[in-house]
Amino acid sequence: MEWTTLVSHLLLALFAIAASFALLFVTKSPAIITIVSASVAAGAYMLYARLDLGYWDKFAAVALVVSWVYSVIVSFVFLAIGRFFKWSYFLGNK
Repeated sequence: MEWTTLVSHLLLALFAIAASFALLFVTKSPAIITIVSASVAAGAYMLYARLDLGYWDKFAAVALVVSWVYSVIVSFVFLAIGRFFKWSYFLGNK
């Protein structure tokens, strides 16, 4: 794996985590947080790829789906870790 690929996956994961944090301010629903943060992260990743290449690759749809699934997993694991350790930021108002 090239270092640029590794860095791009790391940045995608960090962007998904940042979007998850931002969505935690709005709602505490894990389903909404993971779906919206994954959509935002994967969309931004594909937009960057389009701007970098200068054209749409014929496998762009496959890359979007794979990026979206990866972002969902990262966001869901991030929320699960926060709830497992019972960090107050991740728990609903009780």
